[in-house]
Amino acid sequence: VSCPPRPPPATALEAAALLSLVGRRPRELQRPGAALAPLVAAVLEGSGSEGSGGSLPSRLRLFPFCDLAPAACEPEVLLSWRQGAAQTHARAEAPDPLHMALGHELASWSGVEVVAGVRVGPLLVPWALNLVSLAEHLREHPLDGPSQVFPLSTHDYDEAGFEEEEEEEDAPLDAEQPVEEDEEERALTRAGRMLGRRGRRAASPPSLSDADREAYGRARPDTHVLVLPLRAGDFFHASATLRGERQRAKTQLLGATRYAEVSLLKRLGWRVICVAEHLWAWGPEDDAQTSLQNKELIFRLVAGLDDGRS
Repeated sequence: VSCPPRPPPATALEAAALLSLVGRRPRELQRPGAALAPLVAAVLEGSGSEGSGGSLPSRLRLFPFCDLAPAACEPEVLLSWRQGAAQTHARAEAPDPLHMALGHELASWSGVEVVAGVRVGPLLVPWALNLVSLAEHLREHPLDGPSQVFPLSTHDYDEAGFEEEEEEEDAPLDAEQPVEEDEEERALTRAGRMLGRRGRRAASPPSLSDADREAYGRARPDTHVLVLPLRAGDFFHASATLRGERQRAKTQLLGATRYAEVSLLKRLGWRVICVAEHLWAWGPEDDAQTSLQNKELIFRLVAGLDDGRS
């Protein structure tokens, strides 16, 4: 019986990075130096058509930035690969209707600083919003309560499609517990409180390298939140055969590649909100009601940053 061909070393390294970023690190990767150093050496030796010397194979995109790489690469090789991946892969995607509609909505918010095209490692994120200017905008233009046309359930979308697969029991209800406020109202209230706190914290930013400042432009992890559109093709349907109860309850699960990208952005210190296409409200251009619905959606996602859900 013939064995299947081994994948090229760079492909195997990229697969290891994907597993690590989605939280599915197998036993073989518990000691990444021992497991991955031979693959790194094979890439550097120019195995097959992977490339030679310290040049970056085109397949390497996430691996140089994941937490496995430092244990398997020499520092100078890692730096070279990171620079190569950023130059090769951090490119703008072709605009589509969601990209254009989301950009138009963000641009309509008076006084909000919107930074376009933020390069973070191998990714180019379309927008970053300044938290201080968001807080000021919300104070000057308060939302008129939750929209009755576009209610949002917490189960409509959750990017965390790769949590541990064991079954989870629902917390028992306390009979004496008072009835909670409307979920949307609480989310919008949390957004205002969170933006105020984050705006105050922005006065003492952490140090950034010169390379980071050049890549990020005006955006910084401590003062801005990244906005990432998610298309229908980024998701798959939550099948009834999934083991985890929470996973089965979700109508949409984020695919592994896009989930890994979001995970990488967060591990690199950024706050990220993901605007899913199936939750976006479509309507006539410059329609006030449609704009309000989408604005509420975005601020609910910002509010979710306060409790780690976005």
